[in-house]
Amino acid sequence: DVSLARWSAAADRDVETVRRAGGALTASGILLAQGHDRWRFGHDLVREAIYRGAARAAYTMADVATIHRRLALALDREGVIGERAHHALHAKLELRTTLDWTIAAADHARGQCAYEEAVMIVDRAIAWLGGHRDAALELARGRALLDLGEVSAAREALLGASALARRAGDQKMLAEVALAFGSRYVFGDTSRDLLTLLDQAMAALPEPVLQTRPDTM
Repeated sequence: DVSLARWSAAADRDVETVRRAGGALTASGILLAQGHDRWRFGHDLVREAIYRGAARAAYTMADVATIHRRLALALDREGVIGERAHHALHAKLELRTTLDWTIAAADHARGQCAYEEAVMIVDRAIAWLGGHRDAALELARGRALLDLGEVSAAREALLGASALARRAGDQKMLAEVALAFGSRYVFGDTSRDLLTLLDQAMAALPEPVLQTRPDTM
């Protein structure tokens, strides 16, 4: 379903114009009202026909990106975390924003115990961004893989995040990776890796930060 605010943002039309269009489409049976200022398609076949028609329409890539951008920003205002990340990828927003929203979506999925979904969100972003490597994104992937029980893949992701953090001189990220690495007692034969990461993090972090982060100690 879609809200008035989201539809108005995507169409770049004022809410009254969109509300009248919603009323007309509801009267014709194309849409069904879902409470105040919310609608859904009257039937799945209607939705599919409209989607196929839109795919055949003469939209440029710039047009599509613009629509995704409007939806991403509207969803950001609504606090819809998962869908926001999806549209941000297609909208070609500023890279850091896209990465941060992707990580937030993965963390949200983990909070719902949807661990496979969390991994898929990160992997989809990595593929869409052409294999772009980012320490925070690798950290999110490692955490989700740990939750999923994929220990070897999680270890690879977290060690990759650590390497990226060291290369960037990101001391805080190095500590976060070390904490994530040791957050599950499942590694068995990787204690040396964990101790190395913790030693590197403690050496990199200034003393005041260590005093406020006893978990690192």
